[in-house]
Amino acid sequence: MELRLSEFEIDRVINAQCDLVRTLAEEKNSILWSTCRSICRRLIRTRQKIQQILTNLLSNATQIHAEGGRITLSRPAARRRG
Repeated sequence: MELRLSEFEIDRVINAQCDLVRTLAEEKNSILWSTCRSICRRLIRTRQKIQQILTNLLSNATQIHAEGGRITLSRPAARRRG
């Protein structure tokens, strides 16, 4: 497997993968919600692998939760220093 590093904004990848999987959630009368709209961090990683990981996690979440539920993807709260 060849890994290709590229620079990208992670919030755009997260939102694109949510859009891709959203129809699976809608089939179960569920909501897939992302609060990751304002991260805007640029990463240098293997974008294809990040996309695959997110798609797998989101697909699994839509398959195992109860019908009519809500799946939320959010970033963790900032850590306090001190």
